[in-house]
Amino acid sequence: MTAPALCARGLGKLFHHRLPRYASLAGRLRLWTEGGRGSLPVWALRDVSFELARGECLGVAGPNGSGKSTLLALLAGILEPTEGSVSVAGRVSTLININAGLQPDLSVSDNVEIFAVLMGLRRREALRRVPAVLEFAGLSGLAEVRMGELSTGQVARVAFSAAVHADLDVLLVDEALSVGDAAFQEKCRGAFERLRGEGKTMVVISHDEGLLRGLCTRILRLDAGRAAALEAVG
Repeated sequence: MTAPALCARGLGKLFHHRLPRYASLAGRLRLWTEGGRGSLPVWALRDVSFELARGECLGVAGPNGSGKSTLLALLAGILEPTEGSVSVAGRVSTLININAGLQPDLSVSDNVEIFAVLMGLRRREALRRVPAVLEFAGLSGLAEVRMGELSTGQVARVAFSAAVHADLDVLLVDEALSVGDAAFQEKCRGAFERLRGEGKTMVVISHDEGLLRGLCTRILRLDAGRAAALEAVG
């Protein structure tokens, strides 16, 4: 039996939110009567499990604060789970924070190289992919422009293009298609379909129900940090 490309078992993440310091006597007495805790434990995610085979695309939906981005950060290895485990077969390309690693004083082509290296490519591989990334992003003529001169939408296009050209095994995407114009969003959908056809495994967070149903094989719905439903798309 083939091992899953991505597996989450009983995944949970507990955060401790610091409570404010009370200057008044009444506030300090209240804190003392509640146990003297200086932090409030909050489960951002609890008991989430699923498996994805090679070539599957999982959509993750839910209201703000339901644990979607926390789940993606756990799958990417950015956060350590408080409970449960994550296993990934192959290399992961992550598109969560488009500004991560951004160097505004360097050129656009230099930043493409940096994005690719941060996604796990060797420098030689990253350099080889720069022209294709810039062409996909529609920014070939701006290769030597300072990254800080680009608009927010153009930066997002560079980051997304670098991610889909990284040629890794698993792609994790957080609301990437909420930026850019309609033409680029359509190009992104085409890129996702191509990646699925190549057997890449993807997890995509979006509030766009139509996008998730058109792209994904299953949708995981989160509510208050727990899996409310895991449904097949057909």
